[in-house]
Amino acid sequence: MFTVVGTILSVIVAGAVGLVLTNDSGRDTPPPEADVGSAAVRQWWSTASEHFDELTKAVDVANGAVEKQLDPTLIEDACQQMHDAAQVKLQAHLPTPDPDLTAELGAAIQDLHNAAHMCLSVIAGSMNSYGGEFTSDLQQGEKHLDAALAIINKSALQVPT
Repeated sequence: MFTVVGTILSVIVAGAVGLVLTNDSGRDTPPPEADVGSAAVRQWWSTASEHFDELTKAVDVANGAVEKQLDPTLIEDACQQMHDAAQVKLQAHLPTPDPDLTAELGAAIQDLHNAAHMCLSVIAGSMNSYGGEFTSDLQQGEKHLDAALAIINKSALQVPT
């Protein structure tokens, strides 16, 4: 009787030790690369989101000011804010941990930087007509910001396993 009970206890103890070792072994396994990349983007976003939002708002203000043909001083301020938010503040957060995100943000920064210079040139009295180019660069910049935000949101939704 004691031999049967001893054998059963040995099997139970061995099974429990095996289960503990199996569960513990997964802790040394590195997380999948996608989880690491997503975590890196989320960490990057925690420091860059303020400047991304600032640029988005500056683009909206510049767009609205030009469309409504507001006071040139308001347009100049909006275009200067767009310039600084893109070329100075958000640029400081590049590269990102994700090469596609870096590419989209780099394209947005370049387009919006160009648009800001066109706007500021017109305000300064340039004889060139930048109307079509300004609108095109502004739209392309917004398109790249939207694509960047989609990448950021995709990373934010990926929960580490």
